[in-house]
Amino acid sequence: MRRRLQLIPWWIYLALAPICFVLVSLAHELARQWVGAVPAAEAGFPRVFLVNFLAVLRIALPLFFVLLAVFAVVPRQAPARPAVRVGRVAAGGASPDAGAAEPNAGVAGPKAANARTPSPPRFDVPSASVGVTYGLLRRMEWRRFEIVCAEYLRCLNYEVLETGFGPRDAVDLEVFLPGKNELVNVVKCTNVARPVDVGALRVFLETMKRREVAEGMVFSVCGFTSRAKRFAARHRIALVGGETLCGRIRHLEAEHQAALVSVATSGDYTTPRCPSCGVKLVLRRNPRARPGVREFWGCPNFPRCAVTMPLN
Repeated sequence: MRRRLQLIPWWIYLALAPICFVLVSLAHELARQWVGAVPAAEAGFPRVFLVNFLAVLRIALPLFFVLLAVFAVVPRQAPARPAVRVGRVAAGGASPDAGAAEPNAGVAGPKAANARTPSPPRFDVPSASVGVTYGLLRRMEWRRFEIVCAEYLRCLNYEVLETGFGPRDAVDLEVFLPGKNELVNVVKCTNVARPVDVGALRVFLETMKRREVAEGMVFSVCGFTSRAKRFAARHRIALVGGETLCGRIRHLEAEHQAALVSVATSGDYTTPRCPSCGVKLVLRRNPRARPGVREFWGCPNFPRCAVTMPLN
């Protein structure tokens, strides 16, 4: 009930209180004059009751709106969540994030010490026999998805150079033939929670033309729209959705599948990285936002870095 009240600003309830007092007072005065103009013997119970009811209502109704304003101002206390830890890979898998320390990882925002940061959910790490599944790709953060796509292309005996860093980069990977310094393909990796539309492919096509590459490839966890598929077929852009990528990985050799699972699940593979600072984002909460968007990922280097990402 309190959540519904907080959807309307408190000042609207407060403004309705004097308005209702004035309107009901006018109605009470008109009813009192109407009853006063009738002789006492003819003034029945309904008329007297109407005057008394309006007299009570002109006090009770403004107080009711004042109480609604108070309930809208007081924040709703969310239930405490138990602290959980993100699943770690078993011994034997090397973490792509363990090579170097994160810069400025200890610097936090001015409100980070006092804010309660909910813990991200815990996911079980799939074994090598299960392989890379579509559910694993959906839980994967954007940087880890780029790494998995690059390792998949390396399993196909291509030389891959990771060029971009960030979801907004036009190209994330450059593909070369083995032993040749000739760019044959550029790749874009996207793990947004919706199918890629034709607008993103138009931007990717312009990048292909600037780099003078005849073919391109786009990986998307949630697939592509029908317009994007028609556009890609006309401009030699290969589209690989999440389910298609999982099917192709299952056709690889067993050691390649095990290596991809190790790369995909080593360390914290669900918390996204900041595309500006390179550090892991932290989960923040904005109690003033509307329900569904109160929790979001924020950079720990705030206010120097104001990068935010939606939770889903």
